[in-house]
Amino acid sequence: MGPAVPTDFAHNLARLRSLARSGLPLPPDLGGWVLEVVEGSVSDEYKRGLRDRLICHAATLLDGSTWTKAQALSDEAAIIRRCWNRFETKRPTFLSSLGVRGRLIRAAQVHELPSTQKQFSRILGRYGHASGGDVPAFAWTMPSDLEGHHDDETDQPT
Repeated sequence: MGPAVPTDFAHNLARLRSLARSGLPLPPDLGGWVLEVVEGSVSDEYKRGLRDRLICHAATLLDGSTWTKAQALSDEAAIIRRCWNRFETKRPTFLSSLGVRGRLIRAAQVHELPSTQKQFSRILGRYGHASGGDVPAFAWTMPSDLEGHHDDETDQPT
């Protein structure tokens, strides 16, 4: 017999299986549990690396030197931090159709954003912002992409 499985885990897994088989949507509490389990299974190092590549991808939309781009990214990150509750609830769209802010929001959903121009500059230097970094395919699409849903995304400060 295998190791003991916590009762909550076993119960939630049974609920998840039942809903998946029936095609019914997940209730918010079960969706939150699934996110915790999945996010907990990915290392912080991997999440930071993906975030950094997404940041570099955002930088490809900006003009100027690495330092200038880093300042613009830092300014956008500050806006995102101030308005996170609004952005966190937005349904994601195709990464390729997002502006700088949308791409940074996607990066923030993966891992906390840097807070200084110097940190952004280091990331751009490390991953080579000219190409946007090598962003895994799963970062390009999110569930709403598969449903055909697209939000309008602007780069205007709020």
